[in-house]
Amino acid sequence: MDVQSIDCDFFVFSGHKVFGPTGIGVVYGKQDVLEHMPPWQGGGNMIADVTFEKTIYQGPPDRFEAAPATSPTPWASAPRLITSNRSAWS
Repeated sequence: MDVQSIDCDFFVFSGHKVFGPTGIGVVYGKQDVLEHMPPWQGGGNMIADVTFEKTIYQGPPDRFEAAPATSPTPWASAPRLITSNRSAWS
């Protein structure tokens, strides 16, 4: 899917809908939209600095990653996404 050609602000899909592992998905967002959005959950490496007065968040997309993903899960999805892209989405 060419998200730039359809000029969407966001594009979302779930990994298990393309026969990948459960619990994984993709959220695409335009950079200028993401830069103006506050994080909705906190934790992990999304915070650059914290004081008693303020919290400074990382820039997008890191500010939206409240917890680290399990490392094998994205790699397990890659072969299925490539196969799906060749057959159903072309």
